[in-house]
Amino acid sequence: MSWTKHTNGATARANRILGLIQRNLRGASQKLKERAYVSLVRPHVEYCSPIWNPYTTKAINRIENIQRQAARFVLHRYHRRESVTAMLQELQWTSLEERR
Repeated sequence: MSWTKHTNGATARANRILGLIQRNLRGASQKLKERAYVSLVRPHVEYCSPIWNPYTTKAINRIENIQRQAARFVLHRYHRRESVTAMLQELQWTSLEERR
């Protein structure tokens, strides 16, 4: 298995689970949404990540976009002018790249 296939598979799994959370926890509290992301989605993109650490910009962006999408969902801020970086700081989430 190539690393590209592995990162594509990990991001696809994480996106499917994030979509499930978004559909089912739409009206839930911010704390519950955050816990659901941290416990159900993030492990899929972090599992053994020090070993397969993505090195291409494309792979890194695909993985980081999952967390950025989750931050928008947790805070319920979807407007384009909203800074996702500020959202991540507000939630006190470090980037997935730093966590590797």
